[in-house]
Amino acid sequence: MNRTGPLERASIFVRDTDRSLVFYRDILRMDVVETRDLEGPVIASMVGLDDCKIRVTYLTSEDSVRARIGLFEIFNPRPPELPRPPTTSLNAGQPVLVFDSPFIADIHRDLKTAGFTFLLEPHELADGEGGHFNEMIVFDPDGVAVDVLRYTPPPGKEVTDAANRTQGEMPSGTNRTSPVMRVSLLVRDTARSLAVYRDVLGMTVIDERTFGGPEIGKALGLGDCEFRATYLTAEDSSVGVVGLMEVVRGTRPELPAPAPRIHRGQPAMVFSTNENHALFAELKKAGMSFICEPVDFTSSRGTYIEAIFLDPDGIPVSLIQFSPA
Repeated sequence: MNRTGPLERASIFVRDTDRSLVFYRDILRMDVVETRDLEGPVIASMVGLDDCKIRVTYLTSEDSVRARIGLFEIFNPRPPELPRPPTTSLNAGQPVLVFDSPFIADIHRDLKTAGFTFLLEPHELADGEGGHFNEMIVFDPDGVAVDVLRYTPPPGKEVTDAANRTQGEMPSGTNRTSPVMRVSLLVRDTARSLAVYRDVLGMTVIDERTFGGPEIGKALGLGDCEFRATYLTAEDSSVGVVGLMEVVRGTRPELPAPAPRIHRGQPAMVFSTNENHALFAELKKAGMSFICEPVDFTSSRGTYIEAIFLDPDGIPVSLIQFSPA
């Protein structure tokens, strides 16, 4: 039974909102749907500070209320910076934001012109069943890995698996990508991650597979390797899926675990729930570290309860319970 919704938002604690908007708004052409300022000691305590101000910008595509991007810039004072991950490979402990798009060539051109760094330039990869991916992986202004792809199935075959959306033209409008189709987590131990996402948060496993080989490994900077992939969702959502990707054969570089606080340059996953305190108790029992234990705060919109924990690979996960005014 799902105890959270699907991915509500991928939040990035950015160094510079304007620079991030060049990436997400101007080049991916996501729509800014809200901006606001947060401040005060309660808000600050959630990110490990005594006081601060936060500039918040929310973006979406396809008018989706799920799987959005949130840009959070913290200042007065600023938190410490997270070291930027290597740009030559993907690493255990690293989340990857995955978008579907038929406009890869246009996005690539504009990102290249703007000076962004690529792990994988646009490249076609066969899936072994007669279909193929057109895919590129680029690093956003804070070093967050962003995977933009389009899957073409074999002639006459529909897309039915959890890794890819049903294909077709993008809806009318200016968006160049889907909402966040999936957050792929490069995990150290799938079983340990499932104990959190499946067994505590109650997400549903919708697909499992292995894939790899020298071509895929080279594209990800890992050499010849093999992945175990496990996909989870909540409420049968086609966006906001969580993918657990474990290297089960070959080299597996790892990011150092961050200190249990929020850093500039750090991405986080946000899920809604109606069971915040119960989930906190179970996650605490399971040995998860918390950046922020459940905190209540009230705005003109209503009352929020939020907790932020680090998953088994050190990736921040926010659980938000909301009661409207």
